[in-house]
Parts: sequence; C-alpha cells; structure tokens
Amino acid sequence: MKSSLVYTFGGFAIVALMALGYLAARPSTDPATSAAAPARTGTQFEVRIGAAAEAEGTPLPVLPVTRGDIVSIAVSSAQAGQLMIHGYMQEMVPVAAGQTATLRLAALHAGRYPLHLHGDDQSHREVAILEIRP
Repeated sequence: MKSSLVYTFGGFAIVALMALGYLAARPSTDPATSAAAPARTGTQFEVRIGAAAEAEGTPLPVLPVTRGDIVSIAVSSAQAGQLMIHGYMQEMVPVAAGQTATLRLAALHAGRYPLHLHGDDQSHREVAILEIRP
C-alpha cells in the first residue's frame, strides 16, 4: 500500500513538472506583445529573412545558447508566413511581410534545431540553427 502511494505521488510530480516545463518553453503568440517585449533574461538574437532564398550551400547562422537560458529571437521577414523551431516547438508564430515577430523559449533540451519559415505561398525555408549547449 505504501509503495503504491509513493508511485502515485511520483507520477503526479512528474506530470506537474512536465506541464511546468511546457508552459515555460512555449513562445509568446500574442501579436501585441510578441514583437515589443524583450526577453526577461538570457540571450537575444535577430534574424533577417530576405525575399529570395539564400544560395544553396550558404551556411545558416547559428544561434548558440546554453541549456537553461531564456531565448528571444526577433525575426524580420520580407515574406509573410509562420515561424517555428523544428523538433523543439510545435506552435507556429505568424510573421507579416515587412514586419518582425519574436519567438521566446526556455532552452531546456540540448541539441541543434532549425528555425523554419513556412511561407504563406507554401514555401519552406530554413533560416537559422538554434544550438542549445549542455
């Protein structure tokens, strides 16, 4: 009986920690605050996306951070679309042509994650790499 209570409590604690991690890692999608408010602490980057795709073989900018950092990536784009960090965040952040949108996240998982622009014209472009170091 006592061990089943320990397992039940442990399971609830794990679920609660996962929920808190999700809430901390998801980006702001409120257009009124996404582009204006700076990150609370941590690392800030700026990425500019031109109208034409980069030439094949052109290296993407790498945005290096350390696990635990609060990251803010301001992306200005000549093309309208949706921004996302593939393999890291599932929510897409809209960006209008000629405007800036900001992705905010807690760098919780070490690895290299491509930042994508899914254009309103059905195009798909990798524009930077988020590198989260342990």
